[in-house]
Amino acid sequence: MLVVWLGAQGHPVEAFKRRAVSQLPASFVERFEQMRPYARHLGHFLVPMLVDLPPIASQEAFDVVYASLDSERRETFQRQVQVYRQQVREQRTRTWSRLHRFYQGIIPWLRRRQEVPWIVTARDQSSVLALLASHEVYLPQNRVYGEQPSKLEALIAIANAEQVRPEDVIFVDDHPVHVQAALEAGFRAYFATWGYGRMPPEMMGAAPLPRIQLPELLAGRFPNPQNRSTRP
Repeated sequence: MLVVWLGAQGHPVEAFKRRAVSQLPASFVERFEQMRPYARHLGHFLVPMLVDLPPIASQEAFDVVYASLDSERRETFQRQVQVYRQQVREQRTRTWSRLHRFYQGIIPWLRRRQEVPWIVTARDQSSVLALLASHEVYLPQNRVYGEQPSKLEALIAIANAEQVRPEDVIFVDDHPVHVQAALEAGFRAYFATWGYGRMPPEMMGAAPLPRIQLPELLAGRFPNPQNRSTRP
């Protein structure tokens, strides 16, 4: 959120400070948090930067607003934020790292895993690897699929790389749209209850999604009625 605001506004790298978070305009923070579930890639975060928007209460309404924006404006915004993100990551590394927090227990869980996990995320790969490295967790570059707006293509690539069937791949995500898409493609997918805040009801779908709590993930407990061997 801070990178988006400062980068799009053209602030210098020196402005990237922890106290700057509390100085963000309250209206922007409210719009960002309300629209975050609808954003599937970096460019989408241009929408919360806009003021005097009509009410956005669905993915369709969000997509209509984004599509209505001039393509050059969208490209400029994304380029500015990408450059600023790289600058703060390289020049304000300590502050940047401290502004990102992992859920309790995730880092020890990653360190003790015998199998190297795969990460599929909308965040850029370089940031993910750098954040993990700041906690002494080192993953091969090819195990992190970054900037994935849909995630399904990456899951298919992972199943192929592991030479397993989709149902033998465990996918945990905090966005119901990704979970539903993975389930429909045959993957063993779970909705992470500790991720986003409250999701818009329309995104949760009519049928309840398989859910997993953080303690269950850390303990390796996945609902598995067929008692198959699986790999997350």
